[in-house]
Amino acid sequence: MEHELKNTVITLYKQNKWKEILELENGHTDAFAKNILWVWPSLENFDFIKRLIIETGLIGLISIGCGCGLLEWMFKKYSTQ
Repeated sequence: MEHELKNTVITLYKQNKWKEILELENGHTDAFAKNILWVWPSLENFDFIKRLIIETGLIGLISIGCGCGLLEWMFKKYSTQ
């Protein structure tokens, strides 16, 4: 199951299908899923973050951590659609 989820995320990433990656959370709440995305966002979360960025006059989102950058990539795809 772990490799299946990882391979699915990689395939969707390569296809620029960020929305489909968000939807994967519904069926994967185990510890391995949290290794891919520690905090699995929703569209509502992205709406909230984007609104805060605009309201505060910031120019984007940056993350300092040990993640793989998937969250930031998905937010970038979301915010530039």
